[in-house]
Amino acid sequence: MRAINERFPFPFGVWVLFAMLLVDDCASLPAPAATPASLAFDRPHETRLGRQALASAQAHGNDSGFFVQDTGAQAFLQRAALIEAAERSIDAQYYIWNSDVSGRYWNSRRAYPIDTLANPAHAQRSASLKQLLAQARTISADTSTQHYTPVQQANTALVELTRWFAELEWAPAELVFSEPTSEPLSDGNTPARTAARLGELMRVSEREILMESAYFILGRSQFDGARQLTARGVTLKALTNSLASNDLVGNHAGYARSRKGILSSGIELYELRPDAQDCAQWRGQAAMCNGSASLHSKTMVFDRSVLYVGSFNLNLRSIYLNGETVLIVHSPPLAERVAQAMERAMQPANSWQVELDDNGALQWTGRDGVYDREPATGLWRRFKARFWRLFPIEKYY
Repeated sequence: MRAINERFPFPFGVWVLFAMLLVDDCASLPAPAATPASLAFDRPHETRLGRQALASAQAHGNDSGFFVQDTGAQAFLQRAALIEAAERSIDAQYYIWNSDVSGRYWNSRRAYPIDTLANPAHAQRSASLKQLLAQARTISADTSTQHYTPVQQANTALVELTRWFAELEWAPAELVFSEPTSEPLSDGNTPARTAARLGELMRVSEREILMESAYFILGRSQFDGARQLTARGVTLKALTNSLASNDLVGNHAGYARSRKGILSSGIELYELRPDAQDCAQWRGQAAMCNGSASLHSKTMVFDRSVLYVGSFNLNLRSIYLNGETVLIVHSPPLAERVAQAMERAMQPANSWQVELDDNGALQWTGRDGVYDREPATGLWRRFKARFWRLFPIEKYY
């Protein structure tokens, strides 16, 4: 059998060139500015949205309520609706905040409150969420506010808030987070809290683990753990981006170095097609599907009973270095629903299955046949991916 990692010989000069580029580009960050202490708002009973949430939770003990978002558009609209309904505070944490259309919307006073946009006749404050929803309908019908398109979309979603509360799935849950280490280079070998909890869930799984991760880079200890699971009959399936669908060639290069190890450890491996047939369903409209489908979710399902979802990619950076947040939901109905969606994404209409042929070489099988190299990619993209594979820096992708 070939070596686990796909490696290529390269001259010492490549390392020298790479080091020179790093030295040239690196600079110290400025010291953080002093900021006043900030505490989260802790009196939800003083707001309409808080009272609605507390009333919904009253009959469910310590369980939490969940609503699955099926499309990015749906998630955007619900977030806009919640911003619309907020009265006292909005707390947000993001990996990246671009100055694109959606980023400018979130950063704009136009996003909230609605009474700054509406006809003054509609600017009265409502005493209840039901009245707020009625107010939103009235504002939506006012032609003087029609040019505020994002806000009109938010109004549409706001009307759905009461329905979402009614349709929540209640279940026990855990919120697990790991803070980023302040000295990552000196403490890069201890799994973070989110990774440790993930390991516990994997070790107690009995039948099946489904994984969906935008970036999928494993090391030898993860390979060993996968072999132990498959040896006792646990099925492991993973979906990640292909080179054609990945937004970062460098991350794909780190994954490609470990791809044979992933397969040799017994994991069934699937890579998303950029022309996935279900793209229109995922994005909410066919016009946004021009061969650019890409995977961004980070989700795992254990034995169709436990759901693990959050910011955690299945890569070494998330395991050892990053600050991540995950939600663990103990709900067979939710886990089954998400598992079915994951398996659908793994079908030939949406993904290529990656396997080793009889000679130990990689092959990709999809709806259009079998490939012996990265499908749906050009020579230049494959060259860049192979170049980055020369550098064994998987933990930092």
